[in-house]
Amino acid sequence: MIEINLLPPKERSTLSLLIVPLALIVVGLGLAAFLIVGYVDSLDSAESSRQQLAATEQKQSELQSELQTLGQSEGLHGNAGDMIEALRKLRPDLDALLTELESPLSSGSTLETVKLNEDGSLAWTCSFPGLTEAGAYSVAIQKRSGAGAVFIQSLREQGTQFIGSFQLTPGQTPMKAGNAE
Repeated sequence: MIEINLLPPKERSTLSLLIVPLALIVVGLGLAAFLIVGYVDSLDSAESSRQQLAATEQKQSELQSELQTLGQSEGLHGNAGDMIEALRKLRPDLDALLTELESPLSSGSTLETVKLNEDGSLAWTCSFPGLTEAGAYSVAIQKRSGAGAVFIQSLREQGTQFIGSFQLTPGQTPMKAGNAE
């Protein structure tokens, strides 16, 4: 069967015929730009990671050479496992240290922070419900200090609690410390 269209032809605007291809081109260029920016960003990220890796490897080699130098100067000749084990023996027992610092605390008091300073001194803070507990802790920890002197660095009120900062300096006695200040 043959179809015959006797209606007049509809005029289609040439503008719509131009807009669709142009829009597709613009979307394609935007997608290409997005992909190029992502690729460049991944290259920058990879280069940054390579630089960090190189810096880490250099730091590791420096530390290994320092460890070997220390091992030779301390008489720790042998493999790295022996040196690491010897260094572990020099490290303080943290469980025993925390137990030693917490045991004189009365109920309601808590050990807040502990820090080992580069000079070998130990600094810590405790929270106390009152001044009486802070004084009792200071006396008790001074009796336990052994070869060093414990000093109260500060005692301040914070809300309903008192925050005390303490420092244990090895090898000093309270009399020597008083003369040094």
